[in-house]
Amino acid sequence: MSETEAVKYSNLARPKAPGIGGLSPLQFLTLIGVVLVGMFLMFVVHFWVGMGWLALSLLLIAPWVLGTMALDKNPYGALIRRRRWSVSERTGRTALAQGPTGVLEHGSFALPGLMADSELLEAEDGYGVPFALIHHRGVDHYSVVIETAPEGTVGIDQESIDRKAAHWGTYLGVLSRERDLIGAQVVVETVPDTGLRLERAAMADVDPGAPEFALSVLRDVVGSGTAGAAQINTTVTLTFDARKGVEGAKGARDADTMADDIGTRLPGLIAQLRMTGAGFRLRARTAADIIDDTRVAFDPSVAAAVEQARNAGGTGLAWNDCGPVAAHAGKDYYAHDGSVSMSMMMAEPPRGVFYTLQLRNLLEPNARVARKRVALLYRPLDPTTSANLAEWRVTSASSDASTTRRRGPSERKKQRLAAAQRNAAAEAEGNPFVRVGMIVTATVEDVSDLPAAKQTLLNLAGQAQLKMRPCWGMHDVAFVAALPLGIVLPERVALPGVLRETM
Repeated sequence: MSETEAVKYSNLARPKAPGIGGLSPLQFLTLIGVVLVGMFLMFVVHFWVGMGWLALSLLLIAPWVLGTMALDKNPYGALIRRRRWSVSERTGRTALAQGPTGVLEHGSFALPGLMADSELLEAEDGYGVPFALIHHRGVDHYSVVIETAPEGTVGIDQESIDRKAAHWGTYLGVLSRERDLIGAQVVVETVPDTGLRLERAAMADVDPGAPEFALSVLRDVVGSGTAGAAQINTTVTLTFDARKGVEGAKGARDADTMADDIGTRLPGLIAQLRMTGAGFRLRARTAADIIDDTRVAFDPSVAAAVEQARNAGGTGLAWNDCGPVAAHAGKDYYAHDGSVSMSMMMAEPPRGVFYTLQLRNLLEPNARVARKRVALLYRPLDPTTSANLAEWRVTSASSDASTTRRRGPSERKKQRLAAAQRNAAAEAEGNPFVRVGMIVTATVEDVSDLPAAKQTLLNLAGQAQLKMRPCWGMHDVAFVAALPLGIVLPERVALPGVLRETM
């Protein structure tokens, strides 16, 4: 009997607006503008003034054009980020000290950065089950966190694994038809197991009158059973935009309206998620769950205390209690309440073929990085935008392929055009485009542990054929964005996404 062949995937590519001659639209328009201004100076002012303008302008534009064409990155972007971080460091904006003895007026331990304007609401779904709703007030986004219990792959045949992966693709297609849903976030976190869960389960049904020897053996087994063990927490966070989804509506919907709307749809979204292998014991997290987990994320040293308090009836923490007391955003790390984190972002997806279990080593626990968080950030596109993007990609690939040299277009450009045409055909059959990103965060106890953690993440990313880059100068932003709190990064930048893709 022949083994079932694993399904192959491919054709991941960075969004790019179609240009001319290998140049992006903004680069092409910039060159045209430079030439026109140069000609004007030549004829109106002086010939050499125009030539000087052209020489200086082309000298400044060359790194931008060559960098994006050869290295697929804008060198000026790195310079701007370094400059902004240096200014922030000099002005003290990279440091945070809050609480009763802090420098902030509110005196609480509020969440920093992109979560500073958030509030936590409580609502009920269509069946009366309570769930928490994170309101990002600055952008009118509402996020709900679904706690999952994945079945794993042990003992499951490859055909079943591929089927569940296909169901996940179908689920992303379902999300793209939710007109106000702008982001889906899958977070897989591996942390040291405190052992309290095993102890609680083992001691729950113990007879108080049992022999002391039997109780002693059970305690020894429980005490040694979690030595070196890891706990895996997996969540799916869905983010909705209150300004979208209603035809003819002006302004954003209020919190009560969004809570009712999301609560009505939430049971159906959770039911469809079960088909993807996310498990059958799915539930939306409550306010207490989100508060406690966020508190531990910023201060891992309290993990055991928080779990003990939850077993005893709850921690009693509020939303303004789960932020750090002190934090510092360094160039290559983010220090928070005695721990240090560094994050890496996916700069390039696998270029060739990849498989369903491509990320297994990156997701599973690793002995060299005790606390690791992998966040997959999805942005489903509505059917209209997806269709336009399919045509856009074909046009862009055709433009690059038509830029021939002496020996004609390169083989990579031909493959890119063929991939764009296959994606367009799949999109026409009802498979919409989904934009995806990834942030991987490692949390250690000391700055001296960061080099080993960084090398481990790079090795794991290399095994998955991913090109990862450290989040230089913005590790604080990446740390918060990788938490299961529903932050959609492209919606938080001043430059629109369409304009960024033209650069």
